[in-house]
Amino acid sequence: MAGPSRNMSTASASVEYPACWPRTFLPPETIRRYQNRALRPLLRHAATNVPYYRQLFAASGLHPEDIRGVADLARIPITEKIDLQQAVFADRLASGVDRAACRIHETSGSTGEVMRIARTPAEELRLFGRRLRAQVFSGLRPWSRRVLFGSTPRRLLPHRLGLFRVNSVELGRGPEPMMEELELRRPHVVKGPPNALGLLAEKYPERLAALRFQRVFTGAEQLSPHTRRRIEDAFGCPVIDFYGAVECNLIAWQCLRCGIYHTCDDSVIVEVVRGGRPAQPGEDGEVVITALHSYAMPFIRYRIGDMVRVPAARPSCPIAFGAIESVQGRIVDYLRFSNGVRVSPYTVMDELDILEGLQRYEVAQVGPAAILIRFQPVDLNGKEAMSRLVRAQCEPVLPRKVEIQTEAVERFEVSLTEKRRFVTGWRGDD
Repeated sequence: MAGPSRNMSTASASVEYPACWPRTFLPPETIRRYQNRALRPLLRHAATNVPYYRQLFAASGLHPEDIRGVADLARIPITEKIDLQQAVFADRLASGVDRAACRIHETSGSTGEVMRIARTPAEELRLFGRRLRAQVFSGLRPWSRRVLFGSTPRRLLPHRLGLFRVNSVELGRGPEPMMEELELRRPHVVKGPPNALGLLAEKYPERLAALRFQRVFTGAEQLSPHTRRRIEDAFGCPVIDFYGAVECNLIAWQCLRCGIYHTCDDSVIVEVVRGGRPAQPGEDGEVVITALHSYAMPFIRYRIGDMVRVPAARPSCPIAFGAIESVQGRIVDYLRFSNGVRVSPYTVMDELDILEGLQRYEVAQVGPAAILIRFQPVDLNGKEAMSRLVRAQCEPVLPRKVEIQTEAVERFEVSLTEKRRFVTGWRGDD
């Protein structure tokens, strides 16, 4: 198989992942040179060994040598998720890769159509190193006791050496067994989806406060400001959010120093695109990724379906990687109205999160010019007054003539194993 052996060697990945940590503090121009050096062999490999990209380059009239670096990436057509979901697995897998030796991940996202992703052990180790680096920068220490709610982590080299110990707990066990596990393990760091941790914070604030946690790491689903405050108040420690995708693992992580998300620039090239051009400071845009070290199954200029915001002004920080101000949500969760206006889920969530007496809510667009807000008030006797407040709070951020329907519910059924979506966009014809 063509391509440099360093990208496929487990031994070299083991050596490389602690050595990559100082790279985080290098000047941006040095990081860009690193990306350019990593990008060129990846493109040659994909065009030679991966049928999907060989066909993409041929159809576009491009040769890998035409792309000298990140500045030329826009010449490559964007690959949509549906393109890869509909492609044959073998057409996405590089020739010469032992499929049986790969770890196979599955993702369906908002489409419900499963896509399988293959990575070699060396690639898994390299991505683990990048995520571990971000966690250490966020307060994790080799001796920290951790509890992970969700998937069971693989035992990699640091774990076998007794470092960065972690115990996993299935989300499906329910809130009380999860709380009991925390009391048994007494971890320094807890990691899990915001929905599950928020439910624990709601049910057991006193028991959680007694455990004196040091950090909470969230990921896998959208973290609302309201949920963040609830978790921080109950767990008594900072919440650090990690933004990633199954296709490339870590994309960005929230910085304790400056508050923004730093993109993992030595693992993935992150483009934020708006209307076919790079998003400008302060603008929202769609995330397009190029995974620099995925050779078994490359992802080049791949639109993952998320919207993020570029910082209007970047705060001072010793970490020199790129910046994302906030993760705005899935593109399909944007409210899109018949007059062409598109409203971010966060725009509505920010308004509802500040309402006192509002326990939970869900917003769904039910027509080209109508939304339904289902809400759970703290006091059901005040549901009529809360309904008026909800409408008044959302009217200023929505286009005129949008109908705001409200419905008070006694309680929401909260699933710990499914991603919670606070806002759902219109599924009908535009």
